[in-house]
Amino acid sequence: MAYYNPVIRNHDRIKQTISFEDMECGITDIDGTIEYHNKAWFIFEAKYNGKEFNKDDTGKTQDGQKILMERFVQDTCRGGEKFSIAVVVDHTESDFTKPIMLKDCKVREFKVNFGRWRAPTREITAKELVHYIEDKIDQGKLKWLINAFKKPVKGGYKHEKLQLSTAGQQTVQEGAEGVQ
Repeated sequence: MAYYNPVIRNHDRIKQTISFEDMECGITDIDGTIEYHNKAWFIFEAKYNGKEFNKDDTGKTQDGQKILMERFVQDTCRGGEKFSIAVVVDHTESDFTKPIMLKDCKVREFKVNFGRWRAPTREITAKELVHYIEDKIDQGKLKWLINAFKKPVKGGYKHEKLQLSTAGQQTVQEGAEGVQ
């Protein structure tokens, strides 16, 4: 049975590649975006089995995808009025005839508004991350969510159950660990 995604209107078109030949400029793709009620933006890039972004000889990322994600997050947060997050997830689906199920992909790293790239401190799926952020927004905690990522306490931030910070970071906001 062929895979069917009800969000996609034309399944034949999604299989068709777009050629960047002779464009003579830096073009890249992103794997997905979510715009949530004009309050939050998510941008996703799925990498196979831990594949890294391209780096130069000094170890600095030279990959257009990651640069695009960073600039997208900075531009869409509108100076801190919206929540914007770039998320790199890992998948293990090697069969090109099967879809990559974003909901099951493990979050490898993320960047929020003007913060730095961070790795989660526990395993979390893309679906869990999206639902956590959507729930905070639905609870009227958009400003709290934005501010939680702005105010470092000893280098970190706390968020309820997600524990998205680097090891050892602590804060007093809502009783759980988070990100910078």
